[in-house]
Amino acid sequence: MDGQVRVDPQELRASAAAARNIGEEFRPPADTATAAGRAAGGALAGWSIGPGLHRFADDWAPVLGTLAERLTGTAAALEATALAHERNDHRIADTWRLP
Repeated sequence: MDGQVRVDPQELRASAAAARNIGEEFRPPADTATAAGRAAGGALAGWSIGPGLHRFADDWAPVLGTLAERLTGTAAALEATALAHERNDHRIADTWRLP
């Protein structure tokens, strides 16, 4: 490592796309899993495990939803960082241009 910090906006955008895709692909199976947990809990309502399954699904649903939202937020932040870096580079370059 040469001790310099390098920022590549294209890499930031690629990471943003990856985070967004993961978030989009994550949500449907998470929703399916929590719905299935609730359904199983309802189907087993007369058994001791039924209410626990339902509660388990209820407890995990917001956690999984928050994770998907955070992935989307991370994607937006990475894109904003890439854009800000490019704008900053242009401003600095404009400062050094001769009139």
